[in-house]
Amino acid sequence: MSLKSIVAMAAVLLPLGLYAANPIITDVFTADPAPVVIGDTVYLYVGQDEARNEKEGYVMNRWLCFSSKDMKT
Repeated sequence: MSLKSIVAMAAVLLPLGLYAANPIITDVFTADPAPVVIGDTVYLYVGQDEARNEKEGYVMNRWLCFSSKDMKT
C-alpha cells in the first residue's frame, strides 16, 4: 500500500470516529494533526496545546513536525 493511500484512508476514517492509540507520538501531547505527503516522505505537523493557569481555554505556543519515509520509523 502506498504512502498516499495510507494518508487518504486515514483522512476518510478518522472523521468517522475510528480512532486508535497514538503509536507515533508518545512522549508529548499533540493536537490537530495535519499530514502532508511530499514525494516518498510523510510530514505530520501538530500543535501542542497548553492549559492557561489564569484563564479558561488553551494556548498553542509550540508546533512540532515529524517525518517518515516508511511510516514505521
